[in-house]
Parts: sequence; C-alpha cells; structure tokens
Amino acid sequence: MDNLEELPHALRMSIEIIFLGLVPLIVFAVIDSFFSLKAALIGASIAVAIEAGFSIYLIGEVDKFTLYNMLLIIVFAGLAWKFKSAKFFKMQPAIMSTLFGIFLAGSYLMDQPLLSEFVIKYQDALKDSLKEQPHLISAITNPEMLKLFAETTFTSGIMLFGHAAICAYTALKMGNLAWILARASFYIFLFVAMIWAKLRIM
Repeated sequence: MDNLEELPHALRMSIEIIFLGLVPLIVFAVIDSFFSLKAALIGASIAVAIEAGFSIYLIGEVDKFTLYNMLLIIVFAGLAWKFKSAKFFKMQPAIMSTLFGIFLAGSYLMDQPLLSEFVIKYQDALKDSLKEQPHLISAITNPEMLKLFAETTFTSGIMLFGHAAICAYTALKMGNLAWILARASFYIFLFVAMIWAKLRIM
C-alpha cells in the first residue's frame, strides 16, 4: 500500500504503538549526550508517561506490549539512578528482547505458537476490525497462513535473541547512537524472521 491511511485502522494503531516504544529511549539518548544522566532518566520517564497517554488515545487503553515496555524502562531507570550508571538503563531493550524471545520460542516448542494462536483466538475481533476487507480475513485465517504464523513465532523468537545480543553489546561497549540503531534494528530482525519462516515451510 502506498499510503499509510489505506491500512486497516487496527494495523495503523499497531504500527504507531510499536514506534512509540522507541521514543523514551531516543529521549534518553539525546539528553544523556548533551546533559546529565539524571536529566536523561527524568526525560525518559516523562516520555514513558506521554507514551501511555498516546496508547490510551489510540486504542483506549495501555496495551500489554506498551505496558511491559514501560515497566522495564521504569525499573531500569531506577537502577541507573541508584547506581549512577547509564548502562543499567541501556540494558532494557536487551532484556525485553530476551524475554519476548523466550516467550515466542517457548510457545512454539510447546506446540502453541503464539502468533497463529492469536489469529485463531481473536478471528472474530479481526473480522470486525477488517469487515471492509473480507478477502484479507480469508487470507490470514487459511491453513497455509496459519502455518506461516506458527513458523514466524519460532523464527521471531530466535531472531530476538540475536537482537538482544546486539543491544547488550552496544549498551556496554558503544555510544548512544549505536545503541539506538541497535534497538531500531528490531524491525530488521523481525523482517528476516518472516523470510526465514517462509523458507522453512517451502
């Protein structure tokens, strides 16, 4: 689709929420580069509160992804403040990717792949959200697509471990710009995971 406005409303909101997750980290990196650690932590905390407000505005609640992200940021901001080290705060993306990697890969190994289970469980809600595009509902609920979702659950989990490793390395060894780029590479890792999943079912 050439225009973001052409995307289904629910999908647009999901994209907006995902990109909002980067905002507190970018705020932290910018302020930390020019001012002090404490100022950066306060700025990131304010950004988290604003992020929660946008989540409520966009979907009427703080979704689970945003909530987990916010809680981790607050916890690691507290550790960074206490120990006066930015490295504690900068480990948040690595910890988050590790936890989600375990969650996704674990659900696949337990024969309950999260992504396909989500589509099956919420297909009625998806039908309501995409009622103007019934062909899309048929496409994402057919057996082949569900199989692809299942494989993507596994490959995404594995790729998130790689993302966690890069985030941890940049947090401990490199500067703020490299750390932000490593965090943003999350989307590249997920893109690779989708290609890998497609190859696994060919």
